Amino acid sequence: MDRLRNRLKSAEVLGLVGACIAAAGLALFLAPWLDPFKLGLLVVGLAVHAAAMFHRQRLERAAGTSLTRWERALYWTCWLLLAGLAAYVLLVGPAANPS
Repeated sequence: MDRLRNRLKSAEVLGLVGACIAAAGLALFLAPWLDPFKLGLLVVGLAVHAAAMFHRQRLERAAGTSLTRWERALYWTCWLLLAGLAAYVLLVGPAANPS
């Protein structure tokens, strides 16, 4: 059962990575149109992703599911990256684009 769960989780992560790459490609095609919305899209996307990660972690704990070592590492790495992006947006982002 654990092996199947690990394979399902791996497929889920791979699907998410593919969706992110496709979204980045689409954003590059639509860059001029999306430019006025870039900060808002980034903030909303980060907030939704963070809320979903937190909620999913709570549901897995409530179900009595224990995370594997790599799942735990991905979870905390993602939180560190989100914190770094938030710091960038708050500290560097407005200064880099004063318009």
